[in-house]
Amino acid sequence: MEMCYDGALVMPSKFVMMDEDEMTYVEGGTWNNFKQNMLGLIDYSAPVRWAFGQLGITPAYVAALGYMSYTFATATFGSAMVSVATAVGGVVGAILGIAGVSYAMNKMWNDRIFY
Repeated sequence: MEMCYDGALVMPSKFVMMDEDEMTYVEGGTWNNFKQNMLGLIDYSAPVRWAFGQLGITPAYVAALGYMSYTFATATFGSAMVSVATAVGGVVGAILGIAGVSYAMNKMWNDRIFY
């Protein structure tokens, strides 16, 4: 590669020389780090999942509670009010859910948490 600058190279007074390793190193996680965190999370959550199963708290049970709550709210407040509240709550919940998942994935990609 041909250099097009012919004069003397003058650096700022606070210049610090860097070696090649400092220029090429990028801090961050790896797929292996994320995978190990996920496997560790599965291991750590096993007692909680077992306890929920013993209590009968399953995904189907939680969905049924949600449906019963919606039916009760509709009967109490009317369908128009519940529809608006559901739409607003859905948008807010989606935004918070996406932010939470993004933070958790970033944290598990970069840090050793569960292993």
